[in-house]
Amino acid sequence: MEEDKKTREGRKKVIYTRASQDNTGAIVQGNDKMEYEYHNLGNDYYKLGDFQKAVEHYSRAIELKPDMLESYFNRGLAYTRMHDFGRAINDHSSVIRLDPELVEAYYTRGLLYEYMKDYESAIGDYNKVLSLKPDYHEVREQREMALRKKLSG
Repeated sequence: MEEDKKTREGRKKVIYTRASQDNTGAIVQGNDKMEYEYHNLGNDYYKLGDFQKAVEHYSRAIELKPDMLESYFNRGLAYTRMHDFGRAINDHSSVIRLDPELVEAYYTRGLLYEYMKDYESAIGDYNKVLSLKPDYHEVREQREMALRKKLSG
């Protein structure tokens, strides 16, 4: 247990150092791909469990590249971990606007609607996933659970 704690602390130190160096290095070098630097820093902070910092970095990436759907998707996941489901739904809706064929965005947004007890919207998103990918059995099962919840609620 103590070993795990030391390992986690060491990993945090390495990632924070890397994040700081990457961010500074990119700015000093005048990197024209800063949005990717910020996105990757968001990923690092997400892995550390620092979801607020992750959101800040994904937001900066989106400011620099408003069509960067990966940052919207990941920021939505970070908002979910922070229990800010409304913002998470907004981000996944942005992903869907950018790529209407991305089934994972519909599925994730469906789960978020379900958390908020909006079963009708959840079922709509699950149906959309199944129209795009009929063999997605996990979504079929999730849709059945949402239907049961809707009928019992």
